[in-house]
Amino acid sequence: MPLAVCRVAVVTYPFDDIVGRATLDNLIQLLRPSAEVGPIITGAYRSTVASETVEVISSSPPASSPFRLLASKALESAQITAKVAGLSRQTNVVIFFLGARVHPFAVFAARLKGMKTIVVSTGSSSRTILKLYGARFNTHWGQLLSRLAGVLERLSFLTASVIGVESRTVTKFLGLENLESRVAVVGAIFVDERIFSPEKRPSQRPLRFGYIGRLSPEKGVLNFADALDLILPGLPEYRVTIGGAGPLEAQIRRQLKPHGNRIDALGWIDHTTVARRLNELRLLVLPSYSEGLPGTVLEAMACGTPVLATPVGGIPDVIQDGETGFLLSDNKPQSIASRTSEILTKADLDGVASRARSLVEREYSFDALSTKWEELLRRLL
Repeated sequence: MPLAVCRVAVVTYPFDDIVGRATLDNLIQLLRPSAEVGPIITGAYRSTVASETVEVISSSPPASSPFRLLASKALESAQITAKVAGLSRQTNVVIFFLGARVHPFAVFAARLKGMKTIVVSTGSSSRTILKLYGARFNTHWGQLLSRLAGVLERLSFLTASVIGVESRTVTKFLGLENLESRVAVVGAIFVDERIFSPEKRPSQRPLRFGYIGRLSPEKGVLNFADALDLILPGLPEYRVTIGGAGPLEAQIRRQLKPHGNRIDALGWIDHTTVARRLNELRLLVLPSYSEGLPGTVLEAMACGTPVLATPVGGIPDVIQDGETGFLLSDNKPQSIASRTSEILTKADLDGVASRARSLVEREYSFDALSTKWEELLRRLL
């Protein structure tokens, strides 16, 4: 039952990709049982589930220089702040989601209007930007832009009524210990266990492992590609799946070409087929530099696919090494290679898969996460 007079606006950066749409759809579905949602201030959002009012922020093409990037981001911030300042006073809560945490002026505008604000962090903006723009421009500009993003993100956290994190470990990962009284664990995306379910135990699946996710620098996918040079000679019967799209896609395809037909580079995987692809793997490898609590990890666990990941963001809250998954000591190619080979030849993958599935059913179902959001909104009002 929706809370009385609880009207929630949602703000994101102006994304125009399918991953952003699916993630925002997921949040809206979690909010609906306890609130009236809208407007949604975002980019070219065409939802398959939402009927709420959308106020569009114009997005810019990828910047060709750091100065153009700064100009486009300043314009984006001004648009978002103006939209928030124009919200009806009937709005009780504004949720800043999917990259909107680097817009503190918009958070401040909402607070000035007497609205409660929830700034949701799904990872470290500064770390993501360091990898992304360090690769696009150069290391110097990557560091400068990373520091700027870190300052803006921190100002948003300081201004917010509540800082929403996907799991408790993210608090430490983001350096929020001194703001812990304002931190609330809201969980990640919910996982539909009817869709994401095991078809076979890992030991009964083809000899295949892989990576599924965005092909961008902060995901560590180049490290995984380098590691394959070390892994494949020792596992001659195994094949590899790499699924996803992003700025590194062409580079990854060139790098993998010498391995021939042992690697299937699938490109973008539609979300309706992700469960099938996960069920083809004995092990999913995610060597990210920065994360919140990735939906791909939870979906893989629900499918009974063991995950090997770096212990960043909220990942250690769901992956206990050797129990519900596996953790890397670091994401260097040598570490990825040795750990992957060890797991595929020695580990009890079936036992890990069963325990991982049970954890997702217990803590990341729709009911579990929608209840967390309802409790948070009740607390704010």
